[in-house]
Amino acid sequence: MNGIAELEPDTYAVIASDSVWTIHLGAHGNASNPEHIAEFPEGLLNGMAALDGGRSVAISDSVRGLIYRLDILTGEYTVIHQDETMAPADYLGLKLGVNGLRVVRDYLYYSNTPKRLFCRVRIDLRTGQAKGPYEVITGGVLSDDFAVGPGDIGYLAGAADNVVTRVLPDGSHGVIAGSKDSTVLMTATSAAFGKARDDHGVLYVTTGGESKLPVNNTATKGGKVMALAVHF
Repeated sequence: MNGIAELEPDTYAVIASDSVWTIHLGAHGNASNPEHIAEFPEGLLNGMAALDGGRSVAISDSVRGLIYRLDILTGEYTVIHQDETMAPADYLGLKLGVNGLRVVRDYLYYSNTPKRLFCRVRIDLRTGQAKGPYEVITGGVLSDDFAVGPGDIGYLAGAADNVVTRVLPDGSHGVIAGSKDSTVLMTATSAAFGKARDDHGVLYVTTGGESKLPVNNTATKGGKVMALAVHF
């Protein structure tokens, strides 16, 4: 599974290979049977973010370097974004482009892993279409997926750099956790803030482990979820 987006409380859209499904999590963690929504042409569906109150989603295709809008009710989809900031480049032997997606207010934030870009574009929240220029917030930072916290501050999961980087709206940035030689956040893949009253300042970071990218040739280890206290 790649991307996931919450459509409404306890209802999620998820990406599995080249298809999108919805699933509802009931009481006591019981889940409904997944409902198939759409199949996409061969590419690499990756990041996803809800639009239009959860009636549609934006989905990045990292191989094609573009972003789709998918209607959850009809299964119809169309390309809504394609820009040089999303275009593929070489990364670990693959041609990949736009990756993680997040919608914050009326902005769609996105990362381009191989180009080391963190960007945003103002959008129409119903259609997902651009209402302004594509903006590069910062460059030179390797990131997979990310979270955006209060004050439009980005927290980027640093992939094979094994870090979390904080990016301010003016583009300045710095590592706040992990390091290239550390196994604590090895292959950090995504980040999200807690929603409960007692963890809204906690950044949860998923890692891919070091099965393909071992740190200092150490023994391989699986992925995990780490909690990082963030002071706003």
